Parts: sequence; C-alpha cells; structure tokens
Amino acid sequence: QQSQGGGRARKPEQGEDLLYSINLNFMDAAKGLETPIQVVRKEKCTACAGKGIEPDSSKILCPVCKGSGRVEKQTGFMKFASACPNCAGTGYLPGKNCGTCHGEGRIDKVTRIKARIPAGVDNDSKVRLAGKGNAGKYGGTIGDLIITINVSPHKFFKRDGANLEIVVPVTYLEAALGAKVEIP
Repeated sequence: QQSQGGGRARKPEQGEDLLYSINLNFMDAAKGLETPIQVVRKEKCTACAGKGIEPDSSKILCPVCKGSGRVEKQTGFMKFASACPNCAGTGYLPGKNCGTCHGEGRIDKVTRIKARIPAGVDNDSKVRLAGKGNAGKYGGTIGDLIITINVSPHKFFKRDGANLEIVVPVTYLEAALGAKVEIP
C-alpha cells in the first residue's frame, strides 16, 4: 500500500486470532475464576475509523487503468479484457493512507481484558474469548483471543477426567475391617 494511490483497492480483512497462555494452580482450575490479563493487540485506528485512509482524502484516479476499471491484455491476435488488479475494477484508488496507522486501519495497543476461566478446565484446555483478538485490516471483523490453560499439579489430588483421585495411607487392619478415614 503506497501513500498516494500506488496501492491496490482495500477490502476489509478478518482480524487474526491471538494466542495467550495462562498458568493456574489446581484449585483455581477446578473452581474456575475471573482474572485480568494484559495483551498487546491491534485495535481499530480512531484517526481513520479503521478504513486506513485520511478522512479528508479524496479518491485518486487509478494510474494503471486510467479510471476505466479494466485492463486489456493481448495474446497473439486475441485481446482479453479483465478487471484492473490495482483498483479491483473500480477505476479509483481510495485516497491517501492514514498517517496514524500507515494505511492498515489498526494500531497496536496494550489492553487489559477480564478472562473468565470456567470451572473444571484441564491442562492444555483452550478458552476462546470471541472478539478479543486483533481488529481486522481496513475495518474488517475482529478475531478471537484463545487462551491455553497450564495447570500446576496439586500436592494431594490427581485428576482423572472429571474425577479426582487421592492416595490415602491406611493400615492393614483398617483395610481388612473397614474404617472411616478423613481426607483433605
């Protein structure tokens, strides 16, 4: 994308998903929690409203097709006409690139987000926060934030699917006759 119309026509593009990793202790993973996280993500440029073009800039006649929107290619005796690849067949380029975002329609920003981690997440679980990823180029839709969960082991408990396991020492007599044993 060049600043004075030497670039191609701009179509909105989907924003990228962001990946984030979080470490949780065993009990937080079991109970769930809401925690603030800080990410650097691309947000819509406020100077150009995400369009990537200076607001007071006017359209520029496409230098490739000279405003016709079509280009001709000759192969031997045959002539073929197609939409101009520089302006996508419009005949015009959108205008001067925004000075703040350099024509991308988005800027980097440090953002604090409240992440809700549901109860029962396991190691390597993924939590998707819709619309919390990068803003799309040229006003496109926002991507998602995907959080990977890393759960540290517990001192006593071990997880087996949806079950918790614990090893409790019992004497031979307690095992043979039965007994009530207190567990943490």
